[in-house]
Amino acid sequence: MSYHLWNWACSNSAPKRTPIVFLHGFAGTGEDFLFLHSAERLMQRCCIAIDALGHGGTDVPKDPRRYGIEQVILDLDALFTALQIPQIHLVGYSMGGRMALAYALNFPQRIKKLVLESASPGLKTAVERAQRKRQDEELAKRIVEKGIHAFVDNWETNPLFASQRQVSIERLDHQRKMRLSQIPEGLSRSLLGVGTGVQPSYWDKIENLSTSALLLSGEIDMKFTNIAREMKERMQTAEHRVIANAGHNIHLENPDGYIKNISEFLLD
Repeated sequence: MSYHLWNWACSNSAPKRTPIVFLHGFAGTGEDFLFLHSAERLMQRCCIAIDALGHGGTDVPKDPRRYGIEQVILDLDALFTALQIPQIHLVGYSMGGRMALAYALNFPQRIKKLVLESASPGLKTAVERAQRKRQDEELAKRIVEKGIHAFVDNWETNPLFASQRQVSIERLDHQRKMRLSQIPEGLSRSLLGVGTGVQPSYWDKIENLSTSALLLSGEIDMKFTNIAREMKERMQTAEHRVIANAGHNIHLENPDGYIKNISEFLLD
């Protein structure tokens, strides 16, 4: 399986410090994190952002089961092995945060530090997962039937992103162009394979996570702030920081606050 990577400061001359790997959210790409290449405290650190299956420049398998979380974490581990990276700092946003958590639970020896931005361990009950699975299936069908423009128009009205009205028009336009460049079938299959409705619940497993973790949530995003608070209560090695002037997508809405917090936590 071919994954598309975005990377910077990863030349042989770069200091041999733990690389930072970024996993984006649904309908995004690794390009979401390219703004970090000019962040002074991160400029000398090897950073790698990965396009998820069905997104950006990465392959679009036909079988939705290929997108499942179990397959995704095996792909990631094979990728890190191929890149000869023994240990990483792993940062995931939203969907990417669920992937990052799953990877950390299954390959803890590979993770030095973990950052979860607006992420969750999944839905707690089978009833919740069944309801969400039906919703994801309906959305996946509409993405293909109605096309990418109709999906993006609707996606941008999601109440979860209402706080993005404070973001500059230029940055919002760039985000929209990135979303419009996606392949509808890729997004649809990703939703069917790794959507919240089909992901196993990790609520009972996070108690055993020994990896040092930072949970980030935006102060405007009360849903995921409450989720992060409950996660922290169960995770012995986690700290939770609420970022001011931000909703769900912290790195878009408050990039300075995002950079400050991940730099303080990750840089060694």
